[in-house]
Amino acid sequence: MQNVPGKTKGRIVKLKKLAIAQDARGAFIFKNPHHIIAIDDGSFFLVDDGRVLKFSSNGLFIKEVARTGEGPGEAPYLHEIYRRADELIANTGFSRKLMVFDLDGNLKTEYRENRQNIGKNPGLRIDESNFSIMGHRKDKSFVVLGHSAAHNPVPGITQNTRPEPVFLLSDKNEWLDKLLEIPVDCVNIKLKSGDYFLPKVPVIYASDGEFIYFCHTESYEIKKYHIESNRVISSWKREYRHVRVPDEIKDKLLSGSKLVVGSVTEKTREYAPPKREYLEDIKRLFVVESRIWVLTSTFDREKGLFIDVYNQGGDCIDGFYLQFPQGLYVYTLFPADFQVFKNHLFIKEIDPEENFQVAQYQFLDD
Repeated sequence: MQNVPGKTKGRIVKLKKLAIAQDARGAFIFKNPHHIIAIDDGSFFLVDDGRVLKFSSNGLFIKEVARTGEGPGEAPYLHEIYRRADELIANTGFSRKLMVFDLDGNLKTEYRENRQNIGKNPGLRIDESNFSIMGHRKDKSFVVLGHSAAHNPVPGITQNTRPEPVFLLSDKNEWLDKLLEIPVDCVNIKLKSGDYFLPKVPVIYASDGEFIYFCHTESYEIKKYHIESNRVISSWKREYRHVRVPDEIKDKLLSGSKLVVGSVTEKTREYAPPKREYLEDIKRLFVVESRIWVLTSTFDREKGLFIDVYNQGGDCIDGFYLQFPQGLYVYTLFPADFQVFKNHLFIKEIDPEENFQVAQYQFLDD
């Protein structure tokens, strides 16, 4: 379905700062906060430095929910958190353990990885890399985005498209089946120490419970996936003028991340993919009260970042500029750095002392 927005108001939506995440001393020192999840009472969870932390609606630190370790409520690594109805799921990323908490942050149960089906199902080829939870089914099983194994027959750096697999993982951390593959443009690097691939842009997604909306290309296109039937049922595009990479970050933004590798047979070296001429058209997707927000790369320093708003049918019903906090450079934000919940924005910032902080804002629609 082709959907080109008509004339929009182009209005500017401003933000009012409500709270900063802090402890009893009036500050909280973060290493690298990410994957912020807010719940109905206004409190929120996040991951930072191998810990899952909970803060109140006014930003005060409440408790440590999970941390790195080997005991109950602990894991060797904490990749992300995910909300499933009235539960918070801590995903270790390497699939070794899924931990289930209530929304007060109390551990309910945990499940270690079960790979029994992998040998029986040829489609289940699980890479050791992180996986991310995209959504869940009514039976509480998870739809997860994995990574395909790297294989590049040609030595050196090449570019091609490779499939990123989407798997079904049971609520008890059992690998069940491969559901589909999402083609992703990658930079491939073949070295003596192994094959590596770097996606040019990550797969961006958001779920409303029934559907997963995702984008997997540098161009403006959104696909709508029905979770229960395992089908991509529609997609939509719009005409979009690609945004050139701003001069101030041309030397920093690459077609994929830098890769530092080394082995016994070769010295440690840094490999960088080709520099990019344009930004990806879509930076992030959110579902806000059954509407799909598309954060584009159209950015005006005075007005802010332009956001398209679609209904579930793929019709563009609104568009506005979101005026980000002064000094916050949106091109440096990663998808896990901010979250929209109802009429609030939770975002990672840098304070005047150049420390990370997490701030909560309210949308003010003029």
